[in-house]
Amino acid sequence: ARAGRVRGIFAGRVHGVDSTVRNGVAYVGNRPAVGGLIPLLEVFIFDFDGELYGRRLRVELLHRVRDDAHFASLEALQTQIQQDVTAARAWLRQYAAE
Repeated sequence: ARAGRVRGIFAGRVHGVDSTVRNGVAYVGNRPAVGGLIPLLEVFIFDFDGELYGRRLRVELLHRVRDDAHFASLEALQTQIQQDVTAARAWLRQYAAE
């Protein structure tokens, strides 16, 4: 799907990082919490520490965790991100075992 049509926080999988399929949480939207205007895709890959800039990856959006939202403070956003990671991990453990 195109970034302009799909928005929110998703549990997903990333292909192309290495020889395995990696789980993560993805954000599709324009980052209203920081005044963003251009839709984009950001993915936090669980249990991965490395450089992927310039790499071609395929991201599967498997389950919507929640809709995009604006937050009153950066602290509120950070708290919500932790909740999103927890929710995405739980969904992936239950429904998308590799």
